[in-house]
Amino acid sequence: MAHHAPRLVVNHPPATAFALDAHSRRIVGRRAVTRMRADLPPDALEMALWRQKIVLS
Repeated sequence: MAHHAPRLVVNHPPATAFALDAHSRRIVGRRAVTRMRADLPPDALEMALWRQKIVLS
């Protein structure tokens, strides 16, 4: 029987971004990923615009 050394398992907390409507104080866009990325906040804003049916050219 082979003896294996224990492995260290690191669980990273998910990174989240929220887009808030300042008037109603509601979350209008959100995005969650397992690792932080630079495009995370724009993804949440894009979801908010999509939900409001706003198209940017």
